[in-house]
Amino acid sequence: MILLLLVLAAAVSEITVIQETVEVPAGSVKGVNLVLRQRRAVIEVSYEVLTPGLPITVGLIGPGDAASGARGQPHQYLRMAPDQDAGMFRFPAAVPGVYQVILDNRGNARGVEVKLAVKLHFGEPGTVAPGTLPWARKTTVIGLSTLFFFAVCWWSGRRLISAVRRRPPDAPPPLF
Repeated sequence: MILLLLVLAAAVSEITVIQETVEVPAGSVKGVNLVLRQRRAVIEVSYEVLTPGLPITVGLIGPGDAASGARGQPHQYLRMAPDQDAGMFRFPAAVPGVYQVILDNRGNARGVEVKLAVKLHFGEPGTVAPGTLPWARKTTVIGLSTLFFFAVCWWSGRRLISAVRRRPPDAPPPLF
């Protein structure tokens, strides 16, 4: 029985570390510590600003930068999502240590509430998973592809019809 519990505990591939609402005062930066002491993992950070119309910058800094307390310069971020209302990013963390999720509200004159979720994925290889396009971009891509398809059909049809009209009536059909 104990052996079965140990096997099940070792098979856990996803752990939710943080899932809470965080208040970030106006013109300030707030950091949430994340300690990774085990094997390599993929850190997934998803967030949603609950205060409408006030986008913030969310970033992830690594063990060296988190220990020194250095925050705010874009070149120190491992991943960064600048000025968005909601988003998600993933980072394959191979080095154990203290990581920090940074919520930067320096661009706003009012405080914001952010719904923050941080998960660790242990079963995945250290690659960044592909995301999906936003709905507006999907619609644009589908519309432009359909328009291009019909334009090619129209152009080909006009060329084919003109070739058929130019062919003499007593000519044999082409062999291709």
